[in-house]
Amino acid sequence: HFRQFDYGDNNQKNLRLYNSVSPPEYELERITTPLAIFSSDNDWLATTE
Repeated sequence: HFRQFDYGDNNQKNLRLYNSVSPPEYELERITTPLAIFSSDNDWLATTE
C-alpha cells in the first residue's frame, strides 16, 4: 500500500488532516509519468512486506 503519512497513535491528527483515522492511499493509477520503484532486502527504512 502506498499511503500518505500516518501519524500513528495520533488518530486525532489523522482525523483532522484526512477526515479518517487512517491516511488515504495514493491513487497510483492516476500517475501519468514513467515510474520506477526500487527495493532491497537490506533496506533499513522499510520492510519487504
